[in-house]
Amino acid sequence: MKIAVTAVASALLLYAQSPLEKIDRLIDQIKQPRTGLSANAIAKSYDPFVYSSTKKKITVRRPAPKPKQRFVLSAIFNNRAKINGKWYKRGDTLYGYTIVDVSATGATLKRGGKTLRIAMQNRAKSKIKLIQMKD
Repeated sequence: MKIAVTAVASALLLYAQSPLEKIDRLIDQIKQPRTGLSANAIAKSYDPFVYSSTKKKITVRRPAPKPKQRFVLSAIFNNRAKINGKWYKRGDTLYGYTIVDVSATGATLKRGGKTLRIAMQNRAKSKIKLIQMKD
């Protein structure tokens, strides 16, 4: 039994020494002196950086402000509003605004805490005529 334990212990010691020897060899390779460019080669190389002889004034361009969305109410019929050429009803959204009311004279839009009331511009032109259809 003692012989088996001794054999296992010596095998472990031999196995443990081999990785240490490998590490020692790697460290010896790292310690070798390295050669780089000579001073003459460095003096002959060109400067990769570009230097400006004059100081340039740097201007920061800000993006142009977005134009405010213009709403054109052209008609109202049956609690629906024709805004910018498209029909909307209460609860529909238009450019982030929710239509909260459509009355005979205009529409009310709301986004967040902002309320926008749009009215008919030219009521004479926006009247809708109903034509009786014949069967």
